[in-house]
Amino acid sequence: MNGAPWQGYYYNGLTAERHGVTVSLGATSIRIVKADRTVIDWPFAEVTLNHRINADGTARLERGRETLAVGGPAFLTAFKTASPAHSSSLRNAGAAKRGAWITALILGAVPVIAALYLWIIPLAASYAALHVPPAWEERLGESIVLEFTASSPECNNPEATAQVSAIITILDAAAKPHPYTFKAHIIKNRMVNALAAPGGHIIIFTGLLERAGTPEELAGVLSHEMQHVLRRHATKSIFQNLSTYMLITLATGGSGNAAGIVNTFANLRYSRMNEREADEEGLRLLMKAGIDPDGMAAFFKKLEETRAKYPSALAYLSTHPATGDRVNYLEAEIKTRPFKVKAAPLLEGVDWQKAALACSGGR
Repeated sequence: MNGAPWQGYYYNGLTAERHGVTVSLGATSIRIVKADRTVIDWPFAEVTLNHRINADGTARLERGRETLAVGGPAFLTAFKTASPAHSSSLRNAGAAKRGAWITALILGAVPVIAALYLWIIPLAASYAALHVPPAWEERLGESIVLEFTASSPECNNPEATAQVSAIITILDAAAKPHPYTFKAHIIKNRMVNALAAPGGHIIIFTGLLERAGTPEELAGVLSHEMQHVLRRHATKSIFQNLSTYMLITLATGGSGNAAGIVNTFANLRYSRMNEREADEEGLRLLMKAGIDPDGMAAFFKKLEETRAKYPSALAYLSTHPATGDRVNYLEAEIKTRPFKVKAAPLLEGVDWQKAALACSGGR
């Protein structure tokens, strides 16, 4: 026999008794010497691979019902050298066991993560959004507005801001009571878009203001956006998307910061349910305020018809996904609830085209 002796434990498989043994390696076998000098030889060919390598380097080898536990990495190295046929198998068996544990953990985590994403996070996000103070939403909305105005200036031309504010005031009076103070922010950007930030902040890009052919068309957009605020759609979506983002970040070992809130908001995509609700309630709000609701349908129809000619119109349609029957739905709803008397023109006497272009240099 050759190879340095190692101390280990031998189990005969008949009883639970553990025997302290000395182990050495020969050319073709493992020699086990018990305390009473009984010698047991294990031919390498009879050593099975149903063993476990512990973190401390202890190897567990088996021969039938017998088990041998030998500690120390030196034994493993010597055993691999003495029995090359077992060398790769020992290594692969440990990796296989680790792989099996990892696979089991992953498979076990999938339904948990799915449940979090599909049910628990949305429910928690909705609950949190419904219970946060409006003042907190307002501060969050202010932060979002500041991020937008950092890259594109806000227009303060009174010809435009006064008319937009007048429309919001009319809609707001019909929407009350509610805890929000609505405020419009006109951003100098050719993008055709409008966004409702939490807390009552409505962001309108000059590209959209230019495309609104009448005050009624802009009122249709504003009433829709105001419903996103009143129904807390943005707040719920931010909470849900941030929670998902944080979950993924933790799982991948990454890191994040508060700037993710603004990024999350900028990439929000409302669900069809939220969009339909904003359409329905926005339509009701227009009628309650005495504003002709045809403007809402007309503006969305205009965007749908000019997709190819004006690619920038996709900005609004991308953040407010439109289904194929959206305009048809709005037109049908308007027909089922017509005004008893024709609505008076909104902002009568105002040069609307001049107001709509005031933030764009009058072009």
